[in-house]
Amino acid sequence: MILKRVNIKDNGTFYENRILIETIAELNYYHDTIFATNQKGAAKDLIHSTKESCHTSNELAGAVDTISKCTGKGGIYLLAQLAGECYKQQMTLILAGAKLCINNKGGYFPLSKDAEIIPLETQFKYTVKDINVTKYDAGKHYYATVGGIPVIDADNDSKWNTYEFAEETAIKFMNKLNAEISENQN
Repeated sequence: MILKRVNIKDNGTFYENRILIETIAELNYYHDTIFATNQKGAAKDLIHSTKESCHTSNELAGAVDTISKCTGKGGIYLLAQLAGECYKQQMTLILAGAKLCINNKGGYFPLSKDAEIIPLETQFKYTVKDINVTKYDAGKHYYATVGGIPVIDADNDSKWNTYEFAEETAIKFMNKLNAEISENQN
C-alpha cells in the first residue's frame, strides 16, 4: 500500500503535499509506518530525558514532555495514551465518512465536503530537498528528518556527532523510504 500525497484546497486555504487518508486500511498503514517511526523517535528521546531537560528530535516528544512535566505522569505512558487517542479520533472520523489531511509533522484535520483534492503530477518520492539536519543551540548532536519524519538508523540512533554523518544517515533513510514507496506501487 502507498499513502496518497496530494495538494488540497479547503475552505479557501491551499495545503501542499499532504497525506490523504480515506480508508481504515490507509489509516492503519499510516500508523504502522510514519506514525510508528515518529513514536519510536519520541520514546527514545523520553527514555533519555531528565527531570530538568528533554532534548527532543521531534514535535511529538516535545509535546509529551511538556504534558509530563505539567501533570507529573510518565512520558512513555503519556506517549502511548496520546497515540491511542489520536488513532481513536482518526478512526472515528474515517468511520463517519471523513477524509483526513495529514501534514509532515503528524497534525491532521478532516476535510470539508467541498474540499478539492488535487493529485500530484508525479508519483511522490523524497529528495535531498526533503532532508533537514538540525542542531540545538549549545547542543552537541545533530538530528535529521526526511519530509518531517525523524531519521532513525539501523542501530536505532536518532542523533549523531557530526552534520556530515547525520546527512549521510538521512540520505540512506530517504533511499529506504523511496524503496518502500516503489515496492508498494507494484
